[in-house]
Amino acid sequence: MRIAPIVFVLLTLSCSSEKGLTVYNSAPNVSIVSPGEGSIHHLGDMIHFLARIGDSKDEVGELLRVWSSDVQGQFTDLSEISEGGDVSWGSDALALGEHLISLKVVDTDGASAEDSVSLTVGLPSDTGSPSENVDADGDGFLESEDCDDTDPLVYPGAPEFPYDGIDQDCDGSDLTDQDGDGVDAIVAGGEDCVDTDPAIYPGAEEVCDDEDNDCDGTVDEPDALGCETWWLDADDDGYGSEETACLCGPSGDFTADNTDDCDDVDPDVNPGHTNFETAASATGGWDWDCSGDTAQQWTDIGSCDGTWSCTLVVGWSVSVPECGVLALWVNNCTGGTCEASGDMRTQACK
Repeated sequence: MRIAPIVFVLLTLSCSSEKGLTVYNSAPNVSIVSPGEGSIHHLGDMIHFLARIGDSKDEVGELLRVWSSDVQGQFTDLSEISEGGDVSWGSDALALGEHLISLKVVDTDGASAEDSVSLTVGLPSDTGSPSENVDADGDGFLESEDCDDTDPLVYPGAPEFPYDGIDQDCDGSDLTDQDGDGVDAIVAGGEDCVDTDPAIYPGAEEVCDDEDNDCDGTVDEPDALGCETWWLDADDDGYGSEETACLCGPSGDFTADNTDDCDDVDPDVNPGHTNFETAASATGGWDWDCSGDTAQQWTDIGSCDGTWSCTLVVGWSVSVPECGVLALWVNNCTGGTCEASGDMRTQACK
């Protein structure tokens, strides 16, 4: 008689295995940030409310918002909401007396959450000044401690927005030096060209980092911290002269990583030159390959000796000519007289 319960358990486990775990919807989050608890306001003044809401499933814009007073009931929702879930609402229609203002938030599945804040709406004194120290803008700070009790975004410790001319956090001045390097931003009348980096300001040490660290208009200038030696290659043949500069990278004519060029005017004169030339370089030299010596292409002396039976030696007639000099190159003998002959050629060098 115990078979039926066992079957029920097996069926239950099987059903759970196929369907997976049950996911339950959670209620939204809601919190009224301002005005603070127990704030006092004048009759007819606009009271600003700020709240933050969210939900694990729905986007904040899909959540239903209901503002109400325990005295006056539900209000028409004219509140605005940001993408981050900040809800702002204002009313100048609260009646005299004490109120419990509530914000109820309902998600698309009907789950709801609520938060409330108590406040008092009173009359001004006969002199036109408040009968008590009040929080006119509803930001949670009384008039005596708020540096602007007409703006709910201005109060001690509020987030400061730079360069807008407003002292949001009531510290006595607007934020004009975001990075705290002691120099105001250019947009605020200062000289800091990047007010989000404390290492960048006029007079800072220039570093090889693709930034204008000292705000002089030049990025990675010569002799910056981290620079390397580069050699002048005025003729762009890949070989440098002895003139150097310490740079963050190759720049201008300082692009060579060596000092192997013996003539930085003629791009054909460098250690990579292999041909013998019959004319001097642009600067008049013959050391085309920068070896330090001038090598002649042909150095043999030619001759034609004997009587009737001639012995030919191919080479220069009489003596080896200088580089670029035209002379007789002996490569033939005339039979019987053994007279040397040949072609005229120019001595080549490198």
